[in-house]
Amino acid sequence: MGQFSSYDLRRQLAGRFMTEAARVYDDLRDSDRCGAGLKEEAITSNFLIGLSRHATPALSFRAYSHTEEKLTGADWEWWFGDGPGTPYVGVRVQAKRWRTTVAGGYDFRYPNDSSRPRQVDTLISAARASTPPRAALYCLYSGPRTKSLHSHCCQPVPPPEPALGISVIPALAARAIADRRSGVSADANDYAVPLHCLVLCEPSWVGSMHSAPGAATEPVPDDVPLSWWVNSALTGLQNLIIQDAHVAAADETSVVMNWQQVPDGVQRLVRFEQDEVRAEPDDQLKTYLDDQRLQGLITFSLRASPAPEEPRQG
Repeated sequence: MGQFSSYDLRRQLAGRFMTEAARVYDDLRDSDRCGAGLKEEAITSNFLIGLSRHATPALSFRAYSHTEEKLTGADWEWWFGDGPGTPYVGVRVQAKRWRTTVAGGYDFRYPNDSSRPRQVDTLISAARASTPPRAALYCLYSGPRTKSLHSHCCQPVPPPEPALGISVIPALAARAIADRRSGVSADANDYAVPLHCLVLCEPSWVGSMHSAPGAATEPVPDDVPLSWWVNSALTGLQNLIIQDAHVAAADETSVVMNWQQVPDGVQRLVRFEQDEVRAEPDDQLKTYLDDQRLQGLITFSLRASPAPEEPRQG
């Protein structure tokens, strides 16, 4: 398993996910205030770049080109595991930001053109047809103006609202919402959880947060493989929509694979992340200040600055 336990890796990932979610939340808030349009592509690029600055074999990924997106229905692909030689789970991801002009906030019916296949259908079918199969997921970008910002989280002390800036929903649920199936809520947040819940929250609780019947009560050991943990969380989420939309049970597919099944390109990426050592910008700054003995003379932070105050009326 390497230097870190699965428990440690999950905590590290949860922290990164919360940090990037807060960045998305702040960017959407500030873009609304200054009137600058913030496109999904820009949010996704910044999100993935932010994750890439904290290399870890627990989470490897690659973004898809526009051509690949048309074929897969995904913006990027994630791989969760404990490092070389361990089981991994692959996840195809499509991103959507909240829009006030779209019914329900998220455009799962894209491209809304009967002559072209829907993105959600391509995402699901291509993920299942892959060798080995991948899970299919949507990342939802939310800001303060989101009508129903997702707040489900099983942690005893809920995280601050900005940490909820990215939530995840199974593609099966997105398709059921797009189809306007009977018994399915039009609110995507009824089938979603904050991104960090995939790695932080007890898998058996992920479904029970939405009052799913039959949720397990026994906690899962903290040292189970990361791939199993993530797959169990995805299964719990998927069960919600299977129940509400009466989706065939066969649609629920385990996507955990052993190391030999992981594609060669992904194995190389995992090994690279295992060996790569990257200095954090804040650490570099601290080293510079230490070397120059400037502590106390210069005080500033690389963290996001507070939002400007709203202009006063009158």
